Amino acid sequence: MTLWHNVQWHDDFLRWDPEEYGGVTDIRIHPNTLWKPDVVMYNAAYPDDVIHYTDIVAQSDGFMLWVPSYRQRSTCSTQLDSDTQNCTIKFGSWTFDGVSVDLNTAAPAADVSSMTLSHEWELIAADAKRKVVMYPCCPDTPYIYVEYHLQLRKIGKTQQADSAKAECVKAPVQGGVVNKPHALTLISFLFLAMFAHQTFLAAS
Repeated sequence: MTLWHNVQWHDDFLRWDPEEYGGVTDIRIHPNTLWKPDVVMYNAAYPDDVIHYTDIVAQSDGFMLWVPSYRQRSTCSTQLDSDTQNCTIKFGSWTFDGVSVDLNTAAPAADVSSMTLSHEWELIAADAKRKVVMYPCCPDTPYIYVEYHLQLRKIGKTQQADSAKAECVKAPVQGGVVNKPHALTLISFLFLAMFAHQTFLAAS
């Protein structure tokens, strides 16, 4: 699948008065020079294949916008004797616990209004849910992730090895206050996912 992360957050350390800088209200900054949320797909089958590592747009009020594009494969179980396939993808911070980054779903399901239709597979559900996990090692520390449950139905009756081309699925996620040593930042995330070429192998 091809995945766009539309990541938005506020950084109080990157605010300025446009009147003091010639009316400049926004600038573009290379992402390697700034702190940014480390939200990743937990159940990725392979490391990220970066398609386009875009600049971060910083606005004078501290609002930050970053929209990198990735190509990823997720691990999903398939039902070889069924015309319906289910896949759950999980997103969360790689290094911050739930005290530092509190992720919340911004909507109960992904927005599929701009999805490119497939002649082979129909996306019939893309529900979103916030999950909180407590581990024995850290009983007082929550770990939070957001998962999207995708359900696809094969168009037609033939069971074959095919590709699911459910593209342009908007998956909004909101975050909470992030405590980091050098800044206090409010983060919100909006994932624009393009689920393309997800292969389901049928029984031969």
